[in-house]
Amino acid sequence: RPQSEAESLYRDFFIAKNESIPEVTVKVSCSLDGKQATDKGESKWITNKAVKNDVFHLRHKHDAVLTGKGTIHADNPQYTTRIEEGKHPIKVILSKTGEIDFNLDIFQLRNEPIWIYTQNKNLKTNIEHVEIIELTNCSIENILKDLYQRGIGSVLVEAGPTVTSEFLQSKFTNELILYYAPKIIGGSGSYQFFQSESIFNLSEVPQFEIVNSQMLEQNIKLELRKK
Repeated sequence: RPQSEAESLYRDFFIAKNESIPEVTVKVSCSLDGKQATDKGESKWITNKAVKNDVFHLRHKHDAVLTGKGTIHADNPQYTTRIEEGKHPIKVILSKTGEIDFNLDIFQLRNEPIWIYTQNKNLKTNIEHVEIIELTNCSIENILKDLYQRGIGSVLVEAGPTVTSEFLQSKFTNELILYYAPKIIGGSGSYQFFQSESIFNLSEVPQFEIVNSQMLEQNIKLELRKK
């Protein structure tokens, strides 16, 4: 890695330690026009198998994988690493309202804990490996600080547009990893990975620098760091 990138890594590490939060990587798989799914919610085959294998290794490097309840209900993912003897990160689900279907696949695997962050005092479960963590305010900052107190040093955010956009607009994202498939999905952009109610001036938009690029068969992996 170039010296400047190494310095960036150390800088992120020390800022995270100083603020008592984990280092945060946001991962997005999308089309060339930035869609995580079609307007009908179809997303399964946007990126190729090489990307899916790379994502397994990416999960393997993190202490926790974080997503929103919308993603687990839409995609029913398992968030496994599928690497023999690989580290299985803790699964973190954000659900402020506490609307959770405990019959989903993610709750059936018992090889690692699942933590659900909610503002719903009445959310309960009898599933042994699932812990409900109730916060008065489930802000990104409060969740990250709580994760850090629980021993989580690195978090991979794999979520839909709502949670992804919250993290990208926050000051807490260190790295963004984009997997682009050479497809143009079109539509109105219901699943555009970055959405905001505000319209930023160009001088104020979140800025990144590309630190690495890689071809994964016909898909492109871009690694970016927050400027």
